[in-house]
Amino acid sequence: MNVAEIQIPFSPYEGDKHYIFISYAHKNDDKVFPLISRLNELKYRIWYDKGINPGAEWPEVIAQHIKNALLVILFMSPEAAESDNVKREVTFSQKFSIPIITIFLKETKLPSGLDLQLSLTQNLYYYEYQNIDAFFKQLLSSGPLKSSATPFAVNDTDAIVTVDTSMFDVAMQYIKRGKDAIKDIPYYERGALLSIEPDEISGFSSIEKLLSMYYTGDTKQPLTLAAFGSYGSSRSFGIQQIARHIFDKALTQTLSATASFFSNEKDISQFFFSVRNCALRGGIPLVFIDDFCAGQFRWLKHFLAPVNEGVFKGETGFHPLGRCVLVFATTQYTTFKDFLKNKKDAGFLNAKGDELICSIKGAVNTSGCNPVSNKDKTVLIRRAILLRGFIERSRHNAVSESLLRAMLLIPFYEYDFRSMQEVFSIIVESEFDINRLSDNYQFAVHVDTDAFQNLLLREG
Repeated sequence: MNVAEIQIPFSPYEGDKHYIFISYAHKNDDKVFPLISRLNELKYRIWYDKGINPGAEWPEVIAQHIKNALLVILFMSPEAAESDNVKREVTFSQKFSIPIITIFLKETKLPSGLDLQLSLTQNLYYYEYQNIDAFFKQLLSSGPLKSSATPFAVNDTDAIVTVDTSMFDVAMQYIKRGKDAIKDIPYYERGALLSIEPDEISGFSSIEKLLSMYYTGDTKQPLTLAAFGSYGSSRSFGIQQIARHIFDKALTQTLSATASFFSNEKDISQFFFSVRNCALRGGIPLVFIDDFCAGQFRWLKHFLAPVNEGVFKGETGFHPLGRCVLVFATTQYTTFKDFLKNKKDAGFLNAKGDELICSIKGAVNTSGCNPVSNKDKTVLIRRAILLRGFIERSRHNAVSESLLRAMLLIPFYEYDFRSMQEVFSIIVESEFDINRLSDNYQFAVHVDTDAFQNLLLREG
């Protein structure tokens, strides 16, 4: 189809609410338009460069819409990689710290400079999915688009989280007094880990028993665990704290890799060589494999030999891995039960995902600082635990109650724990002057500035 014949699917969003900026090459209109149309149908506010008035200053319009966006979705292809406009949009987005999700429409070899710029962005590979529905299942589980409470949506949520008055009082008391305020609530504590979520407590307790048995046993095979939960939840941190409690000096090193960053089998081999080298020094490496579901389980089958046989493939054959703990972690599924729904999926079965399921000896589901449902009764205390930690580390003890309440009651932190931490840091750097927040672009990346300031004013 000629690009000129492709009709504009919908009018770009123009308004003062949060929206997504679309960066793409016009030669890919036929592939991009169906995808952004689906987002539009799902009530996401979208701006793309169609419908700009002919008399407008094009670079000025683009720059202004990037600066005001809360997220950039970049559609990458060989055509986009060669586009000077796309390169400028990426550079400008990063200048203002606007998060980028890169969606590869086709297999693309990136120029070195662009490859460097996009090396830390979240990447999705549309061409690897069987259909648009399968792709959107993955896209909508991505950090910025994950929650129904996302500020990109047209139908915004209420101004505050659902408040259980008794829990709010406990949360405020915890910030001031610490664990004494939750003495009547069951909690689990190991090192710097403190959990009051019943499902978390059960999962962490089970993992502690498994790690203890592994430490005192003599098996040479790896121990395989799994951790599920939102961005910034205590998935990896919690297991690390438990391992330190049990292994003591035997835990020589924590290693981690993100599966979506692997380019080929050689990358995987080199990672497992690092694990083996740690094991050879006599310790028990704690190994996190994050985002192991990436690309419709693209690399999963390459993890099965280490998991099942305790070996990995190198250029000269297979090598023993040694004693270690392998933790498969993901944010795509928030619970082990959700992950098990893949058992009948063709792509999952082709990747031999059922073998991984059989090898997992223990799993934990962790909750972040965003509500998991409208009936989430412990979210305020989870936030209070984090807030007390922020305050202690910052050494700013004179934090106003209005600020504490706003941070407890804001409905949604864009990147979960990381956003909550960044919001507090920005407020500290602004010397607690709320009037300086409205012009802070970085603040708007992590939380709805208007809603936050309204809570400050309401509680003040």
